[in-house]
Amino acid sequence: MKKKIMAVLLALAMVTQGAMPVFAQNEGVGGIEAAADAETAKILCKEYLNEEQQIQGIAQRFEIPQEDVSFVNDLGSGTITLSFKTGSTALQALAAINGDKHANHYMSLYISGGNKIGFEFRKNATVNDHRNFTVNNVNLADDQWHTITLAVEKDSYYKVYLDQKLVQQWEVDETNFVDKMEWKPTSVTFGGAKRISGNSYPFTGSIKQVKLYNEAASEDQIMADHGAVSVGTPIFTYQRKMFDGTEGKMVQLPEQKETISGLKKGTFSFAYRLNEAAVGKTIYGLLSLSNSQADKEYGAFYIKPKDNRIGYEVQGKGDKYITVKNGKSVNNAQWHTVTYAFDGTQAEFYLDGESIGKFETAHMLKGDWTPDMVTLGGISRTNKTPGAKWPFHGIIDSVNVFDETLTAEQVMELHKRTLPQDEPEYGKDVYKTGEYGIYDMGDYDSYNYRIPAMVTTSKGTVIAAADQRNTHWSDWGNIDTVIRRSTDNGLTWEEPIDVIDLKSQSYFNGTQSAYTIDPALIAEGENGKNPGRVWMLVDMFPESTNGSQGTWSIKETGTGYVKVDGKDYLALYDKDNNQYTLRENGEVFDKDNRKTDYVVKQFEGNDKQGYHEKGDLYKSGKYVGNIYLRSNSKNHDSAPLHPTQTCYLWLSYSDDDGMTWSEPVDITPQVKEDWMRFCGVGPGFGVQLQYDEKHPGRLIFPIYYTIAGSGIGFQSSACVYSDDGGKTWHRGESPNDGRINKDGQETSSQNPVGISELTESQIIELSSGSLLQFMRNTRGNGKVVVSRSTDGGATWSDPIDTTAPEVYCQLSVLYYDKNGTGGKDRVIMSNPGGSGRNNGTLRIGEVTETKDSFSVDWVEEKMFCPNNYAYSCLTKMKDGNMGLLYEHQNTIKFTAFNLEYIKDEVNLLSPTIISVTYKVEKTDDHAYTLPGDKYVITVKTDQNVTVQGTPKFRFMLNGKGRYANYVSGGNDDKMLVFEYTVQKGDEGTIQFKGPKIICDETGAVKNANDLCVSSGDMDVNMGYIGVDPSDAARDIATDQMSAAAGSAQSGQEASNVLDGKADTLWHTKWSAGHGREKHWIQFELKDFYLIDGIRYQPRPSGGTNGIITEYKVEVSNDGVHFEQAATGTWDANAAWKLASFEPVCAKYVRLTSLDAISVEADNDYASAAEIRLTGTKTEKPPVAEADKKSLGAAIEYTKDVKTKPEYQYVVPIVKQKLDEALEAAEGVFANEAATQEEVDKAEADLKKMLEYLSFTGDAKLLRELVDIAKEINTDIYTEQSANTFKEALEEAEAVLANENALQDELDAAHKKLQEAMDGLKVIPVDKSQLRKLVDDSRKYVEKLNEYTAQSGQIFMGAFEAAENILEKQDATKEEVDQACANLRNAVFGLRLIPSKEKLEELIQSAEQIDVKLYTEESAEKFMSALEKAKVVFADSEASKEEVEDAEQVLAKAMDELKEVDKDDDKDEDKEVPNKDKLGELIQSAEQIDVKLYTEESAEKFMSALAKAKEVFADSEASKEEVEDAEHALAKAMDELKEVGKEGDKGKNINSVKTGDSSSPILFALLAVLSAGTIFFVRKKEEKKFTCRKK
Repeated sequence: MKKKIMAVLLALAMVTQGAMPVFAQNEGVGGIEAAADAETAKILCKEYLNEEQQIQGIAQRFEIPQEDVSFVNDLGSGTITLSFKTGSTALQALAAINGDKHANHYMSLYISGGNKIGFEFRKNATVNDHRNFTVNNVNLADDQWHTITLAVEKDSYYKVYLDQKLVQQWEVDETNFVDKMEWKPTSVTFGGAKRISGNSYPFTGSIKQVKLYNEAASEDQIMADHGAVSVGTPIFTYQRKMFDGTEGKMVQLPEQKETISGLKKGTFSFAYRLNEAAVGKTIYGLLSLSNSQADKEYGAFYIKPKDNRIGYEVQGKGDKYITVKNGKSVNNAQWHTVTYAFDGTQAEFYLDGESIGKFETAHMLKGDWTPDMVTLGGISRTNKTPGAKWPFHGIIDSVNVFDETLTAEQVMELHKRTLPQDEPEYGKDVYKTGEYGIYDMGDYDSYNYRIPAMVTTSKGTVIAAADQRNTHWSDWGNIDTVIRRSTDNGLTWEEPIDVIDLKSQSYFNGTQSAYTIDPALIAEGENGKNPGRVWMLVDMFPESTNGSQGTWSIKETGTGYVKVDGKDYLALYDKDNNQYTLRENGEVFDKDNRKTDYVVKQFEGNDKQGYHEKGDLYKSGKYVGNIYLRSNSKNHDSAPLHPTQTCYLWLSYSDDDGMTWSEPVDITPQVKEDWMRFCGVGPGFGVQLQYDEKHPGRLIFPIYYTIAGSGIGFQSSACVYSDDGGKTWHRGESPNDGRINKDGQETSSQNPVGISELTESQIIELSSGSLLQFMRNTRGNGKVVVSRSTDGGATWSDPIDTTAPEVYCQLSVLYYDKNGTGGKDRVIMSNPGGSGRNNGTLRIGEVTETKDSFSVDWVEEKMFCPNNYAYSCLTKMKDGNMGLLYEHQNTIKFTAFNLEYIKDEVNLLSPTIISVTYKVEKTDDHAYTLPGDKYVITVKTDQNVTVQGTPKFRFMLNGKGRYANYVSGGNDDKMLVFEYTVQKGDEGTIQFKGPKIICDETGAVKNANDLCVSSGDMDVNMGYIGVDPSDAARDIATDQMSAAAGSAQSGQEASNVLDGKADTLWHTKWSAGHGREKHWIQFELKDFYLIDGIRYQPRPSGGTNGIITEYKVEVSNDGVHFEQAATGTWDANAAWKLASFEPVCAKYVRLTSLDAISVEADNDYASAAEIRLTGTKTEKPPVAEADKKSLGAAIEYTKDVKTKPEYQYVVPIVKQKLDEALEAAEGVFANEAATQEEVDKAEADLKKMLEYLSFTGDAKLLRELVDIAKEINTDIYTEQSANTFKEALEEAEAVLANENALQDELDAAHKKLQEAMDGLKVIPVDKSQLRKLVDDSRKYVEKLNEYTAQSGQIFMGAFEAAENILEKQDATKEEVDQACANLRNAVFGLRLIPSKEKLEELIQSAEQIDVKLYTEESAEKFMSALEKAKVVFADSEASKEEVEDAEQVLAKAMDELKEVDKDDDKDEDKEVPNKDKLGELIQSAEQIDVKLYTEESAEKFMSALAKAKEVFADSEASKEEVEDAEHALAKAMDELKEVGKEGDKGKNINSVKTGDSSSPILFALLAVLSAGTIFFVRKKEEKKFTCRKK
């Protein structure tokens, strides 16, 4: 094996360890108790098992003496160290502290899996502080001795050391150790716990050298316990300096001259590396002591590459050197450590861990001269000859000077860092790139990435897709689908491209988002139906609001689509669950198939923003929200319509090698059945068939689906395929369909019985055209199962087992070639190969096929990724090598390899970050980390690395990347130092996972195999920049204050924020509606304090209602007069918040919620779990008598102003504000305790309001003009002039409505309205119809004497008015129409003077009747009718109707005369009446709209109509009753009067509306009825007269 220089990382503290503490050994029972020296007197140690003790299970575990158990009682800090060896990978307790009251009363330090270390501190039966981690490149089950230490510093850190290395560290605000346990330790055991029941995690192996400390031991002590050699404490050190061979870079250290010159013995050690340009040159100084004012007064250590020599020279004492031999050399650019050890009589030289020579000498650097300078990297002297000062060219990594002569063993410890080590190499045919993250945790403002998918396009571009999970790692929330492209077989990658980025709510806190997940890709070849096209299929989920997320949120089966006219359309629902459908072009139809005003956004061309606006809904062109969002908290972005809560399959494609992507198309209704609950993608890649001649070019994606049931439902693998280039898709059967269960029964995926679930899968095509589907499953035997399809994926065989392990994780399988044994097809598989999602393994499989069977045999395998390994995806690249994308420790990494790599035994891993530590260098002595302070960040790797260029270290601050600059390290060692200066605006917690060193063209950190360093999988907490909101150090004690609130729900009072319990709240009233004026909480302090901040802890659980997002802080001395101290906003989460402000003396503090989260649309809320005030106690502010003269004068002046007449015109708002200012001023004036500041402010406020007295306004003129304008009928004016007028009127009314409008505004509105009124233009009116009517009506003028005087008078009035309108030039259309109507009605209303001949004859006949012959009742009716008839006959103005009425009444009365004692004739005379005319009259009456007539006339009409209907329906009705009903109804119809025209006497219903076509018909009908009535009357008369003559 080739020798390469590799650095073995040791912390600087290890290199420069101090001497071990001196312990006094005291015998103790069962062990040795060691008490530290005077400086560390409080640190005690118990030691046990100095000799190895073998332990084979619980019975042989070691238990310390009972009397020693009290040693651990109540320890808040402590250290446990022991050495162990084991061959078991089981979970084994190395050390445990146990209780005896409950099985969970214990604490343990354990190992498992051969590479995992953990501990658990069980506070009580349920609460457990459990932490574990994986140690890279370590086998703890190798039957070799290992030493482990757990150190706990109370409320500071947990540290774990393994074999002289700090392998894990957690910095915490609160630790859990023995003092926090709610139970009492009763035993301490090693090699197994001692639980009263359950698993005690037995140990198998050996344990020795156990130590218990009652404090966190120092690193020096821990290293000593691990067997490290102590090199003592240097008297002088200097760390890493780069020199460029010029004198200007030499480092002068005059303060060290006494230290160095005074040494009588000592050791000087240097780790260095020459620059390439320095190789072969003359001489370079390492360290010198000199008189800088002289030329030849110096002593210096040096190296002389040209002569392969190291040595030191002291002027006047000679030159001592060693020429390096035996194959060693200093004439190169490799790392070396050289040490000079001097004991007063001789010096010994060491190079790279070996002594290379010694010689006698009595001096070291100091000569017979007085030094004034120590110089690093050269000599300070007066000689100006170039090179005379021996300036160093290269890097001096460390300088350590001791005042003791170190032993060879100690020197070896110093030299470990640069000792050469063996390193394996790959075989000559192996190709393998480094494993580096292309999707690292925290990249591009993400939280992390998951679900890799990858293909190689026909052009050779590698496309890698993934879920970008923006806020957490879970399978829901704000998740985008992204891709990266590589055009050089994965060596470099372009920036990510958003393929799909759906919307989230503005109040997103982890779940309120639509998202896509689980991508799968297909790259069509040149022989495809769409050559070069790349397809992507993803799962899409709308925002969930049912309390579950992801697949768990799907509560119902079905596609979410409905069929309309044979087509599938996405169903949408409103809040009332009314159904709509989304149609073509984004149009939305309702359930009655009517197009609505809703439209969903459509995209033209490919969207480079990830279709972020997909689902945006518009109503009448206005945006109303997104259909894929559903929650309705305040400021929500949810549309009023939303789809079913299920999973949808979205398909996109790219025709430009992945640079842009089409809008996703939903293929769900094509492939999902109504009985399916979930139907989603098997992530990774699909296939385009190449060898299947029956289905050439078929596209196939793996999917899986579930049915209704518990959890997410029973799962079955399947595939979807397309034969028309992706236009339509079909689902093939599942391997679970037709599958024979263990009982020999045939079952199916829809009704599974006795079969295992099959989930995510990978499908490949063999050279025979057959398909193999490799599946994740729940079979229970932990093996990958595979099915075969010989019909292009339509049906599948029963699954068979392979020998590859399956730990319920997605896998990736790639068809490679058919060059296996005997020409068999070869496949490559990637999946976890350990006991869980770990030990990433690559396998080569050979496929054996017959017509009826097949098998897959794994012939090669290689575990290439120890520890965490989850989802992965393989692709075959254009260079013939394979690319692998895989999840590893919160990142998605890429590597490339060939087949020979899997076969090769060597596995070289990229270096990985194993720890990150830091310190803060502050600009001054302030408490917090502030802008200008510097973070010095030390990064440790698990391999030696070398810096190239200027790399940067990325860390996260509030989710955003920050970049620290490289300073030092990385020179073939394992430690690098970076610096970051805090910038203005930086504030928050630096707490993140996955520390990363950027590897790009500006700089990189690589190992000897040119592999970039990988990001680490660890939690890193680097403290808080700014004032930490959770820091309680400056809190005012809660017992010094009380709290009250403007609003509080019963049981959630203000006092809860001071009780120290995060689960009790102050909460405003639950049903108070909107408005935040009472959303404040106020604190009254017992004394005065200088308040400088308020800390607010929102509710940590139970919802988010009331979490304050915008606030105001006010302070007061008296609880009445408050001044604002701060305003601002807070993030909408449950973390502590802080509002800081300049210190202000106060006794009262009020926090007001200006805005807060409210998840209910009907109410606003505010809440808090805890609130604290920060500040320091102070004296009550002195009250000085204020000068109020000026204030008093201002008050009097103001009162006088208010009495002036012109004050009435001041706008109301100014009056109001002036009154308020006056009232406040009078209050201050009357307050004897008012401060001068309050007085001055009151005066200034009052005077400021006096300045606004010029703000006046008299609205009288404008109000009068508006009143006139409102009477104008704009219908008669042109549209343009009317609109101008309306706009001016609307503005004028708005100005009037503003009681604070100024005179200028009033005048401007008046002017604009007057001009608009003057500009009104009348619409030209057509008078032709009126003119023709006037002309036609002239004939009635000429024969007016034929009509009654009244109707003639009405006619002439209408006629003359019509003529006037014809002559009127500006007559409106309304006036013309009204004149037409009036004239037409007047014509219809003309009444001819009626003929009274018939009435006269009737009267004459009546007068002949002898009433004495008839009954008194009938005679009275007769006489009354006769009298009325005579009156009508005598009335010259009687109308035709009145004459006819008189005729009818008189005829009827004559007919109804009854002779005395002649009732028996009644039946003889009775006739069956004819109701035809009454029926016709009722039909006509029912067509009349009574709303057009006066209430009185309408009531009479309706009464007559009801009576008529009653008579018409009465089969016993007499002829007289029928005729009465006819007469009454006809009369009521005639007397109907239009609304507003009651005064127009004689107008009947048929002359009301001009042009009413029914009028002539109705007139005719009434005439017929009238004539008929007379006819019947006369017939009766004839009959009665005849009877009377008999």
